[in-house]
Amino acid sequence: MELTPPETDFVIIAQGKTYPIKDELKSLGFKWNKHNKVWYCLSDYTPAEGDFLIELKKCPPTMGICFRAFELKDNVWRETS
Repeated sequence: MELTPPETDFVIIAQGKTYPIKDELKSLGFKWNKHNKVWYCLSDYTPAEGDFLIELKKCPPTMGICFRAFELKDNVWRETS
């Protein structure tokens, strides 16, 4: 079986107590992964959006919600710093 590459090289994960904001996440294009119990958004992003997301990731978890961002580099998903 041949695996196809992902359509994007960037993914944002929202995890934790996300139920209260699930509608907002949906409106932003996030999808629910029932196996991992996280919201995710595959996204092509501009550098400005990337900077915003990196800053969001640095914020302490609010109300038990954590955002994480990953980039695909050399065929390996790596969390952005």
